[in-house]
Amino acid sequence: MAVVTPGKVTPWLTPSLVLHEIGAGLPAFVIASAVTGALFLWNRPWGALYFAAAAIVSTLVVEVMKNTIGRPRPTDALIDVGYGSYPSGHSARAAMIAVALGILLPRLWVRMLGAAYTLAMMFSRTQLGAHWLLDTVAGALVGAAVALLCFAALADKLGAEGAKGHPPPWR
Repeated sequence: MAVVTPGKVTPWLTPSLVLHEIGAGLPAFVIASAVTGALFLWNRPWGALYFAAAAIVSTLVVEVMKNTIGRPRPTDALIDVGYGSYPSGHSARAAMIAVALGILLPRLWVRMLGAAYTLAMMFSRTQLGAHWLLDTVAGALVGAAVALLCFAALADKLGAEGAKGHPPPWR
């Protein structure tokens, strides 16, 4: 759970604190694992491989960039934060999920929900003082780029798999 600076907790911070928890560590791993597992159950092994690869590569790219660049975080953060501000890992994960699910489930509502989730995550990171605005923009670009590059590597397999049609696993 996030440790919030005493005296600075207000009700309007609650959505940002919830997003902070969703996008961090174990919850993010559980979400990625659940999506990957659901794709396997839905008989979409290439989709599962794609999503898992995008999640892993996105995390690795963000960590390498954070440790290479070493940009300091804002000094007035309302929560405990780790090392390196640039790029935002939370924003990268949100954008990766949004782009990957938008590719795997090509529906307008999926893409709109993904865009809203990414923008909300970016806002929450700056509202909590965990990142500068540029960090969240860079994070979202990294996450989206990794999802697109992983898609490019598996596009033929994903296209063939998507063309088969997929009945629900309970049939």
